[in-house]
Amino acid sequence: MTSSPRREKQAAILVLAFCIFLAAIIRLQLLLATPRPLNDGGLFLAMTRDLQAAGYRLPEFTTYNLPDRIPYAYPPLSFALAGALNQLLGADLLQVLRWLPFVLNMLSILPFYLLAKRILGDGRKPLYATIAYALLKPGYFWYIMGGGLTRSLGLLCSLWALVFFWDALRTGRWFSGRLLAAGVLLGLTACSHIEITLLTAGVMALFCCFQGGFRRSVLRLAGVGVLGVLVSAPYWGQVLHFHGLAPFLAASGTGGIFSESIVIRLLAENLMEEEYLTLFSVLFLIGLGGLLLQKKILLPGWMLVILLVGYRSLERSSVIPLAMVVAVALDDILVPGFESILSKLQAEGKPARLRYPLALIVPFLVFTQAFGSALLDTMQNGDQFILPETSAAAMQWVEQNTPPDASFVLLPGAEGWFQDPVLEWFPVLAQRYSWSTVQGYEWVRGAFDAREKQYLDLFESVWQDDPQKFQLCLPRAGDSYDYILFNFNFSYLKLGPRLDAWLNRGHSIVYQQDGIVIYARHSP
Repeated sequence: MTSSPRREKQAAILVLAFCIFLAAIIRLQLLLATPRPLNDGGLFLAMTRDLQAAGYRLPEFTTYNLPDRIPYAYPPLSFALAGALNQLLGADLLQVLRWLPFVLNMLSILPFYLLAKRILGDGRKPLYATIAYALLKPGYFWYIMGGGLTRSLGLLCSLWALVFFWDALRTGRWFSGRLLAAGVLLGLTACSHIEITLLTAGVMALFCCFQGGFRRSVLRLAGVGVLGVLVSAPYWGQVLHFHGLAPFLAASGTGGIFSESIVIRLLAENLMEEEYLTLFSVLFLIGLGGLLLQKKILLPGWMLVILLVGYRSLERSSVIPLAMVVAVALDDILVPGFESILSKLQAEGKPARLRYPLALIVPFLVFTQAFGSALLDTMQNGDQFILPETSAAAMQWVEQNTPPDASFVLLPGAEGWFQDPVLEWFPVLAQRYSWSTVQGYEWVRGAFDAREKQYLDLFESVWQDDPQKFQLCLPRAGDSYDYILFNFNFSYLKLGPRLDAWLNRGHSIVYQQDGIVIYARHSP
């Protein structure tokens, strides 16, 4: 006896509510551990203030890390939203930037479910997919950080755009309110995050191959694209007016190029970023194999679009189709497989009590493991993405005790600059220039690669205790530095004897507290 649509709807609501509850627990475990935005957010704090000061008209440059003039080329919609919440509600801007990415990420669960329901059909699979999406690390980790503000809003707009576009293709009408909504939402996505916009357009093109007749669907896609361009024109038009194509060309060159290494990464790397047991990764491979054998290529095609368009953020971009493939593996392959085994056992005279409602038990065990793994991961590894209060105190000392025009070279605190909150927050909290900060320079042609290389070279020179290599990383004659800051309480690097001796010959320690050492450079 099948359940009524009303009961199915009620069950879906309960499962979604429980899913949101589990998702909130994992994310809050990280957020509540710090009084400011998680990991980064200093750049976006400065850009939000810049936008407010300009009366919400796009400034030409940001004040971040002056005197460098970084183009204000980031899509500004999330900054406008944060600034409006700050002014309309009277909420502290820092706290708005701390909590807004979390709220936006949580809100994305609903449109994901609606999209999964359209692609996977009715039944259990959309619910399974939604739980997987809520629990998978790539679905939240980089979205709830301070630097995830633009990504989280972009993802939310993108998911709604895909939902409305799918519905528009199914209506059979040349024009509908759904098509209009898809175009507006695509434009809002462009005003939030450029890479997500390109991915959204690519997936929309993929949808055209499966819904509504190809020619008609492509014409609708063109209409959605034109509307998206018009909605986002105030953003990109102003950037073009100030800077031309240079910022966009610079940003487009920071993600590398597609190569065979991307394929190797896809096959060999744990795309789910599961810390303890790659259960979802195994389910994805099972589900992918099942789909290909059945010649159902929408979700595999989605992965191909990501490889071609969004390979720079492969893990984050892949989480949507991956979660759906996991649901296919659970409902179409794993659960029926267990049921078949138990039916055979029963037929062979085994006790009938071995037969359980596996459609509930198997997914429950899978998701329980996933939740436990995700929660344990955040508890054990979350600290490395939190700006230590000792670092914030040192930055306050710098602001109060060094000349306003002083410049700093900061020791890298992690192997990747995107994992180093000290470098990102320093220009905002210390109000001093940082030679080592990478964030923001993706919009300055040639600067991003140079700063990323300097970051890696600095890391290696300290690791190898190589003063000669360390000197080569420092600014040259005409662009000298005033101070060097070592943050050993955030880094596993140690100061070796050779580098220590070199520093003591040309520098003096002016601050030493809680693992942080600041050297002042002797005047030439």
